[in-house]
Amino acid sequence: MRAIVAGLLLALAVSGCRAREEPAAPASSWDITAMPDPCRLLTRAEVSRVVGRDAEAGVRLASWPPLCEFVLRPDSTLLYVGDDAGATGRQEFDQMRNSGSEAEAVYGVGDEAYWLPELTSLHVMNGATHLKVVFAGPGVPAAARAREAATALAGLAILDGPRTPIR
Repeated sequence: MRAIVAGLLLALAVSGCRAREEPAAPASSWDITAMPDPCRLLTRAEVSRVVGRDAEAGVRLASWPPLCEFVLRPDSTLLYVGDDAGATGRQEFDQMRNSGSEAEAVYGVGDEAYWLPELTSLHVMNGATHLKVVFAGPGVPAAARAREAATALAGLAILDGPRTPIR
């Protein structure tokens, strides 16, 4: 049986039969290492001051789009911050708003924003950039406090603009 499969594969290779190739997206458009570091958005000190808990230095996660993870002490609560200025940013913003979770409009930050209380996440469109701030894990602040903190953090990220974080 192996000989038959090997023979078929060899015949296909020799005959030049190839699957139809789709044009590839430019490498940089899907290369997360080429995207800006989301930890540039907020400093450890800003997160600690706004949340009222000690935050460890932000760590860039290899996710799409990249996220910056801050661990809040005590309880090891996680705070994720990320931004995406590509077309996928707007797509995610719209997709999350229409995900079936209750979305509450948020005013005073960005061009449009909403809070998803079930997911303790804030989504903001500022120009063409989707900014998100998400609390997760144990010890997540109560919904009203989490929303207030997420909105303040998003405001800092937008108003101050990206910068190199002090670790």
